Amino acid sequence: MQFYLTYAIDQLWKCAFEQEKSTVDKIKVEGKNGNEYHDTVVKIFLSEYKGTKSFKLPQSYAFPYPPTLMQSYVAYKVKNSLSYRNFSGTGTGKTLSAVLASRIIDSKLTLIVCPNDVVEQWTKGIIEIFPNSFTKAGKDAFYVAYNKNKYQYLVLNYDKFSQEYSSNLILNLVKQKVDFIVLDEIHFTKGFQRILITIKIKIKIKTLLRTIH
Repeated sequence: MQFYLTYAIDQLWKCAFEQEKSTVDKIKVEGKNGNEYHDTVVKIFLSEYKGTKSFKLPQSYAFPYPPTLMQSYVAYKVKNSLSYRNFSGTGTGKTLSAVLASRIIDSKLTLIVCPNDVVEQWTKGIIEIFPNSFTKAGKDAFYVAYNKNKYQYLVLNYDKFSQEYSSNLILNLVKQKVDFIVLDEIHFTKGFQRILITIKIKIKIKTLLRTIH
């Protein structure tokens, strides 16, 4: 039953991402009809929509355009779930959705694991969205200390976790209080799952899985 509910709600969100006003207006007009399944889908969607639209954008947000509905929804889901998978298509702004989510949950130390060719894209994008961020990439990122007065982002490529020297670096990383982990292009995570489990055992975190189709 839960699978069908989740699927139906996801379909409504897909429609809302493309045509927000007409989709939401139609759902509100049609409302509940007495069918338990239908009414549950409507209730959950409208509740999530209200939550998505109600949070305030952090004052330090500096991107020239406001978040799209999808980006705001991802932030809402991350805030209210232990993990979330963002399956939006290429070019829809998944990077912004992840960075925004980190601020909505007030993550002081965010770990982003991504393919090597987008490390620089991530570090530049983070600063563009929130200029008061501190980013670190490469081996140095494993030695960044948690600081409750800073918003820090560690951007590491998957290969950094599979080298001969990786064990000691990982042991140092898990000593820190990582608040949020973003896995970019999750098909790269094969072989990374054991490391992720180790990290999650050490620290309670939220996880956002980003995938590129």
